[in-house]
Amino acid sequence: MYLKRLLIILIISLSIGLSSCGTVKPESVSDPDPIDNTSESETDSSEEDIDPIGNTPDVSSTPVEESASGQTFTPSGVADLPAAERADFYQSRPNMTIDKNNLYQATIKTNKGDIVVSLDASAAPEHVNNFVHLSQDGFYDGLTFHRVEPSFVIQGGDPLGAGNGGPGYTVPGEFSLKHVKGAIAMARLPDQVNPKRESSGSQFYITLEPTPFLDGQYSVFGQVESGMDVVQAIQIGDIIESITISE
Repeated sequence: MYLKRLLIILIISLSIGLSSCGTVKPESVSDPDPIDNTSESETDSSEEDIDPIGNTPDVSSTPVEESASGQTFTPSGVADLPAAERADFYQSRPNMTIDKNNLYQATIKTNKGDIVVSLDASAAPEHVNNFVHLSQDGFYDGLTFHRVEPSFVIQGGDPLGAGNGGPGYTVPGEFSLKHVKGAIAMARLPDQVNPKRESSGSQFYITLEPTPFLDGQYSVFGQVESGMDVVQAIQIGDIIESITISE
């Protein structure tokens, strides 16, 4: 009987010892915050030349950048594509991310020099927001000026380089600013097929002289601050190397 009790006590002691061995405290794991960069709007991918202002690979992941407005910005990868493959790249115009109370500045770096342009977000928020987005996304990098009319305008921003390409959407017209010398504005399709006078998504022009007869017809969204000599030196085929945005 004594041996039997001793055996039972021994078995219980072994069981208690095993249940306390091998205990692992799990480590805490935190999930990174996802970054969502979606947009929604109307689309229109047809763009072609008109007078007087013509409207004319594998995408790798890119690190998140900070936009001019201080918000996080995720490049789409369009800058990694050949110019022609950027046509109709987007499904809709970008969501509004700029601060309409701010004055933005764009530095258009060309093979002839820099053109510094002030962008009036209060007068043309849709156009400034669109231009800021395309510039930050690298859409304009490597595109050309495809049209030069002496004493009138220079025009660029067409991924096809012929006056009939764009990003895949239009921008609602904004007509409060005037066509002074050095005004930057967007091209568009003619009234017959574009009665709302919506601007083409990417093709912009800069006036070489005041052109008041264009007021109310095309959307001006800024003006050249410095580099007008570069604007006047631009020829067909000159390159937009990059466009950087600052506040």
